[in-house]
Amino acid sequence: MPDRQAGVALTEGTQNPFNGGLADLVTEVGRVRDFGGVVEGTPLAVAEVRTVDQVRRIFEAARNQGVPVVTQGTAHSCGGQSLLNGGIVMRNRLEGPARWISETEIEAPSGATWRDVESTAHSRGRAAPVVPSVLDISVGGTLSVGGYGTTSPRRGAQIDHVTGLELVSPDGQVRWCAPDANEELFRCTLAGVGQLGVITRVRLATTPETPDVSIYGYGCPSLSAMADSFSWMEDPRSWTPEYLRAFSYKPERPGILLYGAMGRRNGAEAIAGHESELEPARRRLGNPQTRMSTDNVRAVEDEFDNNWVERYPAHQRLWIDYGFSYPGFRAYCRELERLARAGEFGKAIRAVYISVIPRSPHGPDYFPFDIRPTGMERTFTCGTYCMVPVGDAEALKRVRRALRRCQERMLELGGRPYVYGFNQMQPVDWRGAFGGEAVDRLLQLKATHDPMGTIPAPWDRIAPEGEVAAEGSRKRFRPGSLPVGG
Repeated sequence: MPDRQAGVALTEGTQNPFNGGLADLVTEVGRVRDFGGVVEGTPLAVAEVRTVDQVRRIFEAARNQGVPVVTQGTAHSCGGQSLLNGGIVMRNRLEGPARWISETEIEAPSGATWRDVESTAHSRGRAAPVVPSVLDISVGGTLSVGGYGTTSPRRGAQIDHVTGLELVSPDGQVRWCAPDANEELFRCTLAGVGQLGVITRVRLATTPETPDVSIYGYGCPSLSAMADSFSWMEDPRSWTPEYLRAFSYKPERPGILLYGAMGRRNGAEAIAGHESELEPARRRLGNPQTRMSTDNVRAVEDEFDNNWVERYPAHQRLWIDYGFSYPGFRAYCRELERLARAGEFGKAIRAVYISVIPRSPHGPDYFPFDIRPTGMERTFTCGTYCMVPVGDAEALKRVRRALRRCQERMLELGGRPYVYGFNQMQPVDWRGAFGGEAVDRLLQLKATHDPMGTIPAPWDRIAPEGEVAAEGSRKRFRPGSLPVGG
């Protein structure tokens, strides 16, 4: 939560841009944190923007005054991605209802939440193909990191269903980006961590609404056993479920694997045809240990996950998600379980989630910075969610050390991070995860559309307390500040 009592000190020689006609946008000053609560920033101020013109005003003032800007939606990142020191946190509150563009497409302001989108889609018996399990996070924020959910095994990422977006870049230009218009900006903005500007509105494809789910449930003795049970999905021609939720509360303890068929139930009856839809899971894993049905599974997930988070008040959240090929996924899950059994995390791990994501329908590697590694037909993900009591410095130090080992192992196995998380990534790690060519091209695009270096590069954000930041951190990105190539 923001600390409204903290003072704000301007860096020497820097003018306060809010004295130049932007004071009407300021909502708070002082220290701010994101959802993770580990990283702390002291911006000049936090400004809320509700119109495209206000976004442009912020960028213009930042260019004129020489201060950096980052964009923040509902601040659901865990590693300080939407924080900085000495600049402007531009909080996206772009207004307006989601509206229908066609029989199947919705257009929404990026400040809307997924609950808003779902409400509009529901009015015509439709739904977003993929939503996060928590619905009160912003559309623009989620699309800036990728967006995945329990329907991803068949429907992929949220960014796969974006048909177009409006982007305000730091040079003040407003551009429409789509697969057939400014395509490179489209590809690098989605899952691009807000590096090329602010998404102000998006168009999204919808699908017929299928809110109910019939589920086969299986128990797994450990995380590695659960990973082994996914072996038959390594073949991209094999079946994947409409719904998948696989998790354990500790890697070394039993977990739960839920495969589901989606549709509409007739009263208390199961979804028609759900037995045949889930037959491949039964053939591979045997008869399910539980069978259940749920009305409106998205509402159930939203309530469940919000309640789970609320079980840990006054905790810092160090959450990471990594994507791999299947062999890399199995090896990583074994390493995570080994670290947990050895006590490397203490009591911090509170959940581990697994999922499967097909390649984008646009083609493999279409989005250079999403969680899906190069060339993968199917990506297998493992998310580790650590909770550390606020003020427990030793526990925090231990968890950060263990997560650094996880990151090193992820890179060794050719994996990629989900960029919202508590990733301790230096420039060399970005190149290792996403490829030097992709990073170089991002820098070139930034030099074109952000010539003043208004938006800090990911490796130039503030580091958690006690951690040595990347060389050049606390300075803003300038064209040529990171060597191209290598």
